[in-house]
Amino acid sequence: MAIWKSTKKQRSVGNAERKQTDSRRLLYTCNTLLVILIVFTAGIIINLLAARYNWRYDTTRNKLYSLSEQTRQVLAALDDKGQSVEVIAFYQEGSSNERMVQQLLKEYKERSKNLSYRFIDPYKHPAEAKRYQIQQEGTVLLLMGEEERKIFPSDIFSYSYYGQSQFYGEQAVTRALSKLLAGGEKHLYFLQGHGEGSINKEFYALHNYLTGEGYHVHEVNLPKEGAIPEDCDLLICAGPERDLLAEEEELIRSYLAQGGRVMFLLDYTGTKLPRVLSILAEWGLEAEEAMVVELERRSLFDPTTVYPNYVQHEITKELEAKQVNLVFPANRALREIMGYAGEAQRYILLRSSNNSWAEKNPHGQVKQDDDETAGPISLAIAAQRKLGNPEKAGERTAETEGAKEKEGIESRLLLVANSIFITNSYLEQGGNLNFFYNSVQWLLGEEDKITILPKQAELTQVSIPAREGVFIRWFSMGLLPLAILGLGGFIWIRRRKKVK
Repeated sequence: MAIWKSTKKQRSVGNAERKQTDSRRLLYTCNTLLVILIVFTAGIIINLLAARYNWRYDTTRNKLYSLSEQTRQVLAALDDKGQSVEVIAFYQEGSSNERMVQQLLKEYKERSKNLSYRFIDPYKHPAEAKRYQIQQEGTVLLLMGEEERKIFPSDIFSYSYYGQSQFYGEQAVTRALSKLLAGGEKHLYFLQGHGEGSINKEFYALHNYLTGEGYHVHEVNLPKEGAIPEDCDLLICAGPERDLLAEEEELIRSYLAQGGRVMFLLDYTGTKLPRVLSILAEWGLEAEEAMVVELERRSLFDPTTVYPNYVQHEITKELEAKQVNLVFPANRALREIMGYAGEAQRYILLRSSNNSWAEKNPHGQVKQDDDETAGPISLAIAAQRKLGNPEKAGERTAETEGAKEKEGIESRLLLVANSIFITNSYLEQGGNLNFFYNSVQWLLGEEDKITILPKQAELTQVSIPAREGVFIRWFSMGLLPLAILGLGGFIWIRRRKKVK
């Protein structure tokens, strides 16, 4: 009887434990199912939100995979204008180039309600290609009303000996959009005849870029032409080695007096340019016969290659905000004329550090003398002045009537300390192209276009100041090897003592 009761009690305890285990298992199962349901529901909600709100974050330093500020401004202008632009891309279906361009145009579409795009395979639909007069696969066509712009494959992809090297899609599409919106086109003339660089040689890369931006770029020899062309919107004198002729000086003075825009880029050559300096003096500017030597913001191995400091201005504000460095080699010292009583308003754009000076004998012993200008030295100066009314009391002539019609118009001038920064070798270093582009926009009165240009993948260069460079050199070549030798000697001595 006692055994039966004991067995019955054990069975009751076992049943209770089994029920408790089953209950616990059921609870765990329910919890697991609930977690799975929550995760599944959250996944559905996240996917729905992702489909409706496209968000991503570009982790590259220069936001390489995001649309540039310039592109966003152009798309905002398109929306403000209220006209629709259709982009038709002619690519073979499924090609890698098609995918890259499609992803780019998707970014444009998300930024503008007035832009649409579609792709046509020219091999499957040759009639469509013929209709739009497409000769090459990879051509992109932009249509706005009756106007159109074509972007050719070479504008979107650059190729090297080893195959495709760079994707310039954003640059090409933004340029084409700008052309459609701008309507009228500007003409830039590079002065020739005084040893200046040529747009077909030293400034070839710049010429290609400006042409791609929709500008007409020419060279002009004033003595041969006899006048500054009537369609000249900006005259650029880049790196003259000889002075202007008397008639050229008068032509440029007259051009500025009529509201012209001129850019001087003066290299240190050791050659005097009295007529050029005379024009600058009317604007309260001066270029010294000296080269800037920089001891702080400079190239590690060359004290004449300066990384200028920005001064706040419409031309420089975006570059300064983005902390974009410029690379300015072999700079001529510039300055404002003290006591200038003229009407021009002057603005320093770039200058060297306090630890610099204007060296008058850069080919001799380079040291700062008492008669040499101490830093900071101006490296770029902008100036502008409104056209005055030359009409005198009681006099009315054709010239004064013409001047009255131009009242309120400004003439503008920009002086830069070298022309080397826009040569083929230096144009794409740092923000050199950005600075030149912004300067052109300011001179033309198109400040709304001043911004950072579309980006491209490039090799990042590390600029090490001279002081840090000397420390790194001595540390790596002196202190570090000595420390390793000292540590090795210490260990060797200790081991010898233990052996003894």
